[in-house]
Amino acid sequence: MSRFCRVAALALALVFFTAGPAAAHPLLTGSEPADGQTLAASPDRLLLEFSEALLASSVRVSLYPSAGAASDLTTSALTPTRFVAPLPRLGDDIYEVRWEATSSEDGHTLSGSLVFGVQRAVAASAPGERGGPQALDSALALARVAGASLAVGGFLVAVLLVPLARRRRPSGPWTLVTRRALRVASAGAATGVLAVIAIGVASSAWQVAAAAHGRRLIEQLALLLTGLIIAHRTHIAHRTHTAHRTHTAHRPLTTGPTVTAGRALTTDQAPADRGAGTARDPFGAGGAGFAGLVAVALAVGIGALDGHAAVAGEAVAAAVHALAASVWIGGVIALAAAGWPLLVGGSPARPEPSRKALARALLGAYTVPAVVSVVALGVTGPVLAGRQIATPYAAVTTPYGLILAAKLLVLGGVAVIAVLSARGRSGRRPLLMEAVLLGTVACCAALLTVTPPARGPGLEPAPAAAPLQRSVRLDDLVLEVSVRPGTPGRNLVTVEVHDTRRPAPGTVRAVRLGLPGSALLGTLPLTERRWQATADLPPAQGVPIRVDVVREGLPPAGTTLEWTIRGAEPHGFMADQPLVPITNGLAWAISAVAAAVLALVWRRRRHHEISGDRPDHAADLGRARAGA
Repeated sequence: MSRFCRVAALALALVFFTAGPAAAHPLLTGSEPADGQTLAASPDRLLLEFSEALLASSVRVSLYPSAGAASDLTTSALTPTRFVAPLPRLGDDIYEVRWEATSSEDGHTLSGSLVFGVQRAVAASAPGERGGPQALDSALALARVAGASLAVGGFLVAVLLVPLARRRRPSGPWTLVTRRALRVASAGAATGVLAVIAIGVASSAWQVAAAAHGRRLIEQLALLLTGLIIAHRTHIAHRTHTAHRTHTAHRPLTTGPTVTAGRALTTDQAPADRGAGTARDPFGAGGAGFAGLVAVALAVGIGALDGHAAVAGEAVAAAVHALAASVWIGGVIALAAAGWPLLVGGSPARPEPSRKALARALLGAYTVPAVVSVVALGVTGPVLAGRQIATPYAAVTTPYGLILAAKLLVLGGVAVIAVLSARGRSGRRPLLMEAVLLGTVACCAALLTVTPPARGPGLEPAPAAAPLQRSVRLDDLVLEVSVRPGTPGRNLVTVEVHDTRRPAPGTVRAVRLGLPGSALLGTLPLTERRWQATADLPPAQGVPIRVDVVREGLPPAGTTLEWTIRGAEPHGFMADQPLVPITNGLAWAISAVAAAVLALVWRRRRHHEISGDRPDHAADLGRARAGA
């Protein structure tokens, strides 16, 4: 490879490794007032905290009272993740805050709401919307992913697979296959360029200039343009070189060898090489093609950094996963498109057995990249899925989890076709079916990049059930109230009464407990200071329990305490078990199985090599003895 190509590859690698990781969709992680909070007086400001950095100019906050007109709030950024807005004086009412924001990391926009009350009891709002992807976002993401994958696959076939296949079968239409692969690379790079430009236009110029998302778009655009130019120029140079070689081969042969394309071409060699090309093609497997492969591969990696998976600590896994998917998906599609001359019927000049041998040689050259990419996908896929899906319940109830399940189902079909092909049922139809299914996988992968991940409020594993306890001061009394177990259904409500005055002004005669709209609960004195009752509590937030203390010679003293009874969300193994340990274990299992299989294949190959050498040594020894 030339010095220029080495310097270009190093520069592209530096661009990739300095791109920085992206995060997921923005989620509201906290607020003041809190969601569902009841305030005794009007707050003077609203504070919102988000899960990631936002574009300050994209934050929109509106305040909706239960009655009356809504008002837009003016926000200012304390930090990239914390925003504050002053509030006017609010009357006694229930208020809803609606927000909308755009991430500065990946350009995704989400909205949500929270509610609070001023002298009014209120329940928390539902978690933020987690709808499926939008049509335009899905189309642009698909064009971006598919274009980069096809560019990788086209360069892979032209630069690596065709030279490897040519070593096994020197005679064949490899020139035509190489040109078709370069056309696939050009079409993929052009599609990716148009998709990136469209995404940048949809993001608007101010966002591209201000956000890390925009900088990554510019970097990916530059890399895809580089790949497009290299693919186009290499295709032209390859076609020109082939035309020159063919013209030289058809010149009248003179006595002695004829020099063609820098090598001797004899009369016997000329007819065989006219359709096959030279044994070493400097334009298909040279430095320019390799530089194009590096450029589009880095473009794929930067695209992975611009998605959900590339949160802190996952950038490498995300890039490896995306590159392995591009090698597998783009490689198979490029093989089907570029290797079409080897898949169609035979001809008198090239009978059917020769065509099949050439196809097997090309597919055999793809074996190593395919195995490496499948193993990489099998290891990184579960790891990344566990970071984006909170629980098994979230995996089966959210759009993100359902799209991922569809992707895995289609991959299962691809695996079946691969197994059948490995058993000798290879040919045109299985390869085309595999290409179509892998195109569907690319669609699912693109949809995942624009779908909110299955994490956040309402999806994370709930903490284990624990008794609810609270201490409250009531005149000169301190009440210790507990609700056990704090889950829906039958609960024990325990009240301990402590008097802070000495001597006590009156003896506690009774403690009365009650729920709104129902009769008083029957209390049982356990000790002089401790009283207990049973209550059937619903799964809800802000369940009120009235506590009244009756003392001798004094008026009753009481208060109402509100409790959050867990149970509004599903529970059990599916909802309470984090998915990360499961997916990490699956990744380790796949790694162990892959290592064992590769070790077994290596041992068998070594055994066959040693066994094949022994007869040669024995024959040599026999010939030596005979000569002696």
